[in-house]
Parts: sequence; C-alpha cells; structure tokens
Amino acid sequence: MTGKANHKTATEQPCVIYKAWTNLITGEVEIVYETATSGRILLEIFHCDGQIVKTIHSTFEVCGAHKVIWNGKDSSGTSMPNGVYTCRLITQRASVSKQFILAQ
Repeated sequence: MTGKANHKTATEQPCVIYKAWTNLITGEVEIVYETATSGRILLEIFHCDGQIVKTIHSTFEVCGAHKVIWNGKDSSGTSMPNGVYTCRLITQRASVSKQFILAQ
C-alpha cells in the first residue's frame, strides 16, 4: 500500500468532479472539477426530485482543473431550501454526477 487515496484523475477518464460542498459561512457551494480535453462543458444543479434547479456553467473550457461557485439560488434568483442536490458535469466525451448537501 502506498497510502494514496484511490482517486482517478481526468487523465484516466474524460471528466471528474472532485468535490461539491457548501461553505457554511457564505452558504455558497464550491464545485471543483477537471476535464481531460478542451471543449464545451455544461454544469447543472438538480434538486433531489430530479428537477433542474440551474445551469451554472455552459461554456468552452481548456483541459485541466476548474472551480465554480453556486450561490444556492435557482435560475429565477430564488434561494433554494437546504437539502440534497446533484451536480452534473457534461463534456463532449462523458457525463458525471456528484451529490452534495446545501446547508445555508
């Protein structure tokens, strides 16, 4: 054993969401992800009932690690209630999801 965590990086798969966590001081959610290739990406937030809350990032990005902050509001600007949400990252080659808890 080497003592290293068993995490795959984007060089081993097309995209990875490393973390999605709520900053309890600001109430914002920090999402850290990595893509193996440059291209168009889509980053969406879903409520636990499957309804889309907000598309927080839709752009062309170069490969590598990125960080996005979600303010905890839906697309109309309404603050979302505390609960379980899913962040979904879609690239041209793959799609990954990660659940997180919004606690404001």
